[in-house]
Amino acid sequence: MLKVNNITKFYKLDSFDKKVLDNISFKVDDGEILGITGKSGSGKTTLLKVLRGVESLDEGTIELNGVSINSGSGKEGSKFLIKNTAIHLQRSFGLWNGPAIENVIRKLSYIRTGNESLPEKDSPYYDDMYNEAYKYLKMVKLDQKALHSSSALSGGEKQRLIIARQLASRPSLLLLDEPVTMTGPETKQQVLDVLKELKLKLNIPIIVVSHLPEVHMYLSDRLVFIEDGKLVDDGLPESVLKNYNKDLKPRLDFKVNESKTECINVNNISKRLVLLRVGEVLNIQNLSLKIKKGEIVSSIGPSGTGKTTLMKIIEGLLEPKTGNVCYNLDGDWIEITKFSRRRMELRQKISIMHQEFSLSPH
Repeated sequence: MLKVNNITKFYKLDSFDKKVLDNISFKVDDGEILGITGKSGSGKTTLLKVLRGVESLDEGTIELNGVSINSGSGKEGSKFLIKNTAIHLQRSFGLWNGPAIENVIRKLSYIRTGNESLPEKDSPYYDDMYNEAYKYLKMVKLDQKALHSSSALSGGEKQRLIIARQLASRPSLLLLDEPVTMTGPETKQQVLDVLKELKLKLNIPIIVVSHLPEVHMYLSDRLVFIEDGKLVDDGLPESVLKNYNKDLKPRLDFKVNESKTECINVNNISKRLVLLRVGEVLNIQNLSLKIKKGEIVSSIGPSGTGKTTLMKIIEGLLEPKTGNVCYNLDGDWIEITKFSRRRMELRQKISIMHQEFSLSPH
């Protein structure tokens, strides 16, 4: 059981202390899934980091499995929380290169030895760790990708791999921050079903932070709403979500784009990806599309079908096997993968935001 009593947290800024968590209290029983929702910047992720032990608390207590942690517990309190909890942070893809299963084996190795070095295959406990790692991959529906390189996995598959790594630490408290935001509909349902199964199999408190109402309606036994660092509502998901949705602005209606000027032409591109251990993992064939000025064009499909690969080809970060991508630059068609002075000018006009991103610390 987890008990959170009157937690308060300040961030020290240049001229003042900002209170980001304000006297928050709740409890989560073993085998219960508590959902947390609220607007961006309300303190949800900070709360998870405090529960994880990577952020200190200034007031209040955290009680997990009968052990109480407070502001005076220091490094020992932080070590206890880190050892007994597992966390999955949104947009965090800290994975090792190599087969997916080795990422989980490394986690098991850390539990045994204190570091994530990969054990030799002839070591006396390698087979046991491999089998246990495979079990965790199977729990997150990733067993068929066990030998696929982690770098070749889609964003949704990487999320599931991270969850498998967290399960390998055998936590007493599982913390999930937006666990399905970058998954396709089918994959999202698989992950949600897995989490429901984990609730029964692990019988530990699970906390899920998400902006998505459907996640809480399907998954959460109880839902709390945080606003400006304060817990302002606690109850059944359907009741709390009514308050959460009441201030949402109506959807804007966009005018139909009437431009006939083509600005990007994708011409018969093909791209095949093959891994030595598993064979073909992707095969884009003769794909063409035209994008007009002022259009918003979206791509949709299950995880691993080539959406990100296609985007990288259009961006010029990945070269297709056949075909080309051309941009209309002031009336001249410029091929994005062929070097020229005008391509340098074109690149300066392209902005890219990937699902895995980093920001300057300044």
